[in-house]
Amino acid sequence: MNLTNKDIRKLIQFEGTPCVSIYLPTHISSPDTMEGPIRLKNLFAETKRRLEEISPDLLEKMSKELGRINDMLNDIPFWQFQNHGLAIFMAPSFFEYYQTPISFEEFCYVGESFNVKPLAELLSEQTSAYVLAVNRREVHLYEVAGEKISEKQLRNTMKSIQELTRYDDSEKQLQHHSMPKGKAAGTGTMFHGQGTGSDNKEEKKRAGEFVKKVVEGVERELHADNTPVVLVADSYVAHLIYESNPEFNLQMEHVDENPHYISAADIHKKAKPILDKLANARLSNVVALYKNLTSSQKATDDPAQVIKAAYQGRIDTLLVDTNEYVWGNFDADKQEAVLDEHRQSHDQDLANSSVMHTLMHDGKVYAVSKSEIEHEAPMAAILRY
Repeated sequence: MNLTNKDIRKLIQFEGTPCVSIYLPTHISSPDTMEGPIRLKNLFAETKRRLEEISPDLLEKMSKELGRINDMLNDIPFWQFQNHGLAIFMAPSFFEYYQTPISFEEFCYVGESFNVKPLAELLSEQTSAYVLAVNRREVHLYEVAGEKISEKQLRNTMKSIQELTRYDDSEKQLQHHSMPKGKAAGTGTMFHGQGTGSDNKEEKKRAGEFVKKVVEGVERELHADNTPVVLVADSYVAHLIYESNPEFNLQMEHVDENPHYISAADIHKKAKPILDKLANARLSNVVALYKNLTSSQKATDDPAQVIKAAYQGRIDTLLVDTNEYVWGNFDADKQEAVLDEHRQSHDQDLANSSVMHTLMHDGKVYAVSKSEIEHEAPMAAILRY
């Protein structure tokens, strides 16, 4: 199952304890494929040990969910059709798993909420974009979020040059029926019935008109949306689109290929090198902004302050190293974080809590290495106020 923004919202908003999160790397069709069940078996044993430490009754209470993992361990075809990572989430009467295009360090987490922090790389703001695929026969606008691509409905937008033909024929028919009888009427019929200009010149004119209407439709759909748009089109259509000076955020680098008969997944694959460059550039810009703000009150890498700001909804952008942990608890009454250097039995991963509360308050989350953060802190924040 592939992960979507809706899925992570469901995980963040889930109410019920204990919440178990299991992450492990997997392999795509390689001799290492069967390492997966070995890793999961070890994580499964650790999960049961931690549940039993909380309460021996939990093993019986969650027997159905634990049984699902047992089924996975024995399902050889399941391991032969994996992606780069596997994330499993379970709680009493709840079980979901996701095969992901990114790998994970293997670990299990049992706490008051699911640990979604390792998924930040998939769902961060830096990976959002649109892909516009255009040829003379079809027009598609795709929305990209992490590794997920889905088609966005283009309303009131011309989808093919044939629609322009039907539009022109309708206009000409209207003109023909409106003509007065006599010489002018005959002339009118000759003009739009036969045509006297070069077919090539007429075709270029019609292609230009078609592209103009496509661009206008996309502009209406993406009104005030500055998300980058990557174009997939052959060189001729691409030239016409760039020449029209679109008002949306069209990137200068494009995929020079006719997208006709290409699936959404393959279009995504062809656009990915450009999308990756965009994501890296956006991350670099965010890190640079954070560093410029470190001397002010608008940025902090103090874990206690980051956690407090996340709970209060004051984080605009969170930078987090998804392989680091901040152990402790947050006292909501005192609005204070109590941190522990080493994990205690009652501790929560407050870096994960910061990710969750930032997303819950519509903040942005970027996965970074702590080496990119001042003082190599596990996380840092750009504050709204």
